[in-house]
Amino acid sequence: MNSDGYISHHGDKISLSSTLAGEYVSLDEQPDDRWQIRYGPLQLGHWVAIDDTFEAEVQWLSDLT
Repeated sequence: MNSDGYISHHGDKISLSSTLAGEYVSLDEQPDDRWQIRYGPLQLGHWVAIDDTFEAEVQWLSDLT
């Protein structure tokens, strides 16, 4: 995540939060053309690439296998 709170994925700039600026987040592709965005075990939500939207869905994940 850059210093402005954005991540970049295949040229798309995704705004998350300046609170996480400089931190590592992960993008995990899901079978429904969405990308799960996590900060450690905390799911922040999903990015839908086809319409470039972010769906907030914050929850702690207990099983990351």
